[in-house]
Amino acid sequence: MNRRVVWRYITALLLTITLIVIPDVLVGEIVWVNMGVRTAVILSTLLLVYIAELRPQYSLPSSIAALLLSIAAYIYLQLWDAVWLIVPLWFALILLIGRQLFLVVFQHKLWHWVWRFVVWIGSALIAGMGLILFDTVLSHFAEEEFFVAVSGLALTLFWLLLFVICHLICAVPHTPFSPKIKYPVWSVTVTIVSLVLMALLLIPLFLQQYQLSFFPRTAPTYDGISENSPFICEQMDVQLDTISGEQIKYDLIQLLEVNPDKTTLTWGNLALYSHDADAASQFRTALLQEAEQKMYTTPAHSIKWGQYEAALRAHQYVLLDQAFPDLFSETDRQAVAEWLTAVNHRAMTTEWVDWLYAAAYGKQPQGPYENQEIGAGLLAALMNYGLAADELLTQNEEYLDTVPLGWGQIFRNTDDSYSYQSVWLANAWWIEQYRQQKGESSSMTDQNIELSINWMLLMALPDGESLSYNINGEPTMALPYLVGAVWTQDPAITWLAGHTVQRLRDQDKTAGGNFALDPLLLSDGQKPSVGSCLLFGNSGVPTNKGPLAPDKVVLRDGWYDEAAYILLNLRFTGWHRYKATNTLPLIYQDGPLVSERWTSEKFWWLPSGRGAFRDKRVPREFLNGLLLPKSGLPEAIWRITAVGTPWLQDPPAYAEPDHFFTSKTIDMATTTVENWHGWQHQRTIYLIHDGLILVMDDASSSQPSYPPSLIWHLSGSGEMEEGKVHLNNDQRIASMAWAESDGSLITRESLPPSDAYLRSPDWKLLYTSESDTELKTSAAFLTQKYAQGDIDLTYIGENKDGSLINWSLAGEKVILLHNFTDRYLEGDILGTDGKMVLLMQNETESKICYVDGTIIRVLLPNPEDEMTIKWNGITLDSTLWQWDDQELIISPLDTDNDGCLTLNYE
Repeated sequence: MNRRVVWRYITALLLTITLIVIPDVLVGEIVWVNMGVRTAVILSTLLLVYIAELRPQYSLPSSIAALLLSIAAYIYLQLWDAVWLIVPLWFALILLIGRQLFLVVFQHKLWHWVWRFVVWIGSALIAGMGLILFDTVLSHFAEEEFFVAVSGLALTLFWLLLFVICHLICAVPHTPFSPKIKYPVWSVTVTIVSLVLMALLLIPLFLQQYQLSFFPRTAPTYDGISENSPFICEQMDVQLDTISGEQIKYDLIQLLEVNPDKTTLTWGNLALYSHDADAASQFRTALLQEAEQKMYTTPAHSIKWGQYEAALRAHQYVLLDQAFPDLFSETDRQAVAEWLTAVNHRAMTTEWVDWLYAAAYGKQPQGPYENQEIGAGLLAALMNYGLAADELLTQNEEYLDTVPLGWGQIFRNTDDSYSYQSVWLANAWWIEQYRQQKGESSSMTDQNIELSINWMLLMALPDGESLSYNINGEPTMALPYLVGAVWTQDPAITWLAGHTVQRLRDQDKTAGGNFALDPLLLSDGQKPSVGSCLLFGNSGVPTNKGPLAPDKVVLRDGWYDEAAYILLNLRFTGWHRYKATNTLPLIYQDGPLVSERWTSEKFWWLPSGRGAFRDKRVPREFLNGLLLPKSGLPEAIWRITAVGTPWLQDPPAYAEPDHFFTSKTIDMATTTVENWHGWQHQRTIYLIHDGLILVMDDASSSQPSYPPSLIWHLSGSGEMEEGKVHLNNDQRIASMAWAESDGSLITRESLPPSDAYLRSPDWKLLYTSESDTELKTSAAFLTQKYAQGDIDLTYIGENKDGSLINWSLAGEKVILLHNFTDRYLEGDILGTDGKMVLLMQNETESKICYVDGTIIRVLLPNPEDEMTIKWNGITLDSTLWQWDDQELIISPLDTDNDGCLTLNYE
């Protein structure tokens, strides 16, 4: 063997080692399993190429057939291990095609090397991007598009080096790896034509799947939910609590006045609400400066948020011009009109980001910003106020008349973030004003306005604190609440607005500029009486309405500052979606107990509009729910590239509501995620009023996989004792407890503080199942009076058939039996074949609550006196209950029954 051959082998060996090690080095973490996987992929790919070139006439057909069979087993039989055939077969197939094209010999030397370079790069892109796009389609485009591109680039580089390694080995003459034939130029014709035809067929299919990925065309339903009535809520008995509309307005003005960083919009809000001429003058000066600087008229690149900012300025300009007729001179008005004409032209200018929306929505790019209907809001505002460019009137009108928008079709923006709604409400209002001017107002408008405001009310925190999920920041909803109060004249939303304003003042915070109404006519507010709710909402994307679909579950103790509150997310849909299906964005009581994890860090390599840590860029492990380790193709790609995390990031679109039950004693919701890579996850949440929260998780898979995990992000002191972690803060005493048998399966990690987020958690708890086919766990959060008592969580049966919670304090006792099975189960003094049975006892009465089942048993002493049992306040027929040897046996009216029994002794 000559020296040249030796150096080829040494170079190939060094490149192989580099290919194995460098991905882990780049991410700063050495994972030996991943390096082993890369080694196996490299060796198996080279072996397949060698075998294929022993019989070159059969190599391509046999490779394609083997690849298709492996893909069929992976997709239709869900044999995830088939991926370890798919990846080397795919890489080997592209290597064979690439080598066939690479070994073509041309007469002209320059053309020869240009051809080789094109083949090398083109084949690498097909190998890397082809594999990642296949995984992207299977995961329904769940990952951020730019992250997908990074993973594809990493795979492309991996294959590039693999090609070089193969060429170094295979080009050595007189070895088993040397090529057996030389390919003439004409032999590439069939290969090139086949690749072109495949691309022409697959690209439209890929785009179609991308457009279908944002929301399913069908959605789960629930009895009692309809388009006209998308919310199911309980009504609570609340103490009378009112707030003066004049006091709210006064507090708001104070918040605006003390803002040290007043913007144009802050001056505008202040001038409108206080009718202060000095504030109006400040607005005029700031607005004319922006007009002179031609704000919002330059290329927007990836961020078109400026269209909304411009619409707000146009809106406030018109209102202030009416309120202060002498504020603007004719010269001022001319300058503003010319500026807004230029804004209109820029809004109708197509930029590269518009093509991204066009590809997603299946429409021609037009220029108006699709997010939260911002572009439509700007056009409507300009048209309403006579500020649109004369030469664009027809184009503006055509856009507004052909795109389905605003309250005419939906009651809330489909992007899954609470704070986005305030933006959408302003745009919906401008669009509605436009339609009213044309005499085309929809009959659905009044209903949708009320629903859109109620949707915010039903989700609001009880103490007036800001609510935020899927966005890093501290959105202040006081101004949107106030506008909603004016629109609906609902005293409950007025009370919420006033309570929020008061909260801001108590915290020495300020208010900034936002959408404004003049005059701000506020009636007196009254504390809401609505309790726990199951919320459905519009689905789809801005230009394509989807079906009514599950959205959130809210369980609440009431509307007092110390009330417990739970928010459960039921979806992963829309344009600004995040992977929160069946996760808990917030458990709250005098501050967060559980919240999502955020970071202020931005992805510098992403476009500015995509760099913020939100939406699909938030990994599943930063939320609070079930985690599944990657398997199949996602695992293979992660182990090869080291890009991403070890957890699956593609939860199903919806968690289906199975049961929603409310009472004066306990509220409960059960939701289920079906077929997440073969797994089913059912989550049941109980709120026993006055502060006891229970979360039961049950996940199972029919085939063995990796053991799943459940993650929690907790806020508070984090002090540990056996089976409990304390979540105390300056305002409260609270804790989280779990079963003693779960203690060894839980790991705890301190999280770094983040001042950039409203509710940054302090601790991460990760529960990892011992089984690779199931996970069952119970968690209890103790607040208010329950924080002082003793609690014990145990499981029933060898397979955790049920969970039993015992709490006691002085003369009070709570026992809850949660049944993970569909058969009869007994624990302590309780038994049921339904979902749950609860016994609450104190010195004066006993209460029994249950959900589902045909029989409920409670071990109680036989009463010496006559007894009546009331079910949901109505005396229960004595034929439906009996005593049997100190055991109360209750036979519910039907298996879908639920309710609470009160035992009264006479």
